[in-house]
Amino acid sequence: MRYLLLLAFLCCCLMGKAQDLNQFKWHHRIILLLSEDTLQPAYQQQWQWLKKEAEGMKARQILVFHLDGQYKQQIFPEKIAKTVDQDLYKSFQKNHDFTFVLLGIDGGDKLVKHKVISPAEIFEFIDQMPLRRMEMGKD
Repeated sequence: MRYLLLLAFLCCCLMGKAQDLNQFKWHHRIILLLSEDTLQPAYQQQWQWLKKEAEGMKARQILVFHLDGQYKQQIFPEKIAKTVDQDLYKSFQKNHDFTFVLLGIDGGDKLVKHKVISPAEIFEFIDQMPLRRMEMGKD
């Protein structure tokens, strides 16, 4: 019985970490900005561009998270407390100073770039997705 409880506890701990972003699945698109240094020029430019497009981001139900290799923190539409998350960072950040990741409403990674991408390109990409087209009443 003791081993069963220990196994259940370990499973919950592991699943809790995996479900961290899963809580947004089917409700939000997620942009991950990965950089160890928030002063890194590509990170700064990307974040400034996204902040200027708040209305477009809200219309497309986008949340933005910063990951620095140790922590994950939601930074748009509001800034919330940091949580430990090294695994997600490692899965996308492969020897690059900056990585942009777009996760779809279904939770799948839709776009991964190791450079700055304009909000217009992001919005155009999202607006071509089947779920977004349904949201806009185009299908």
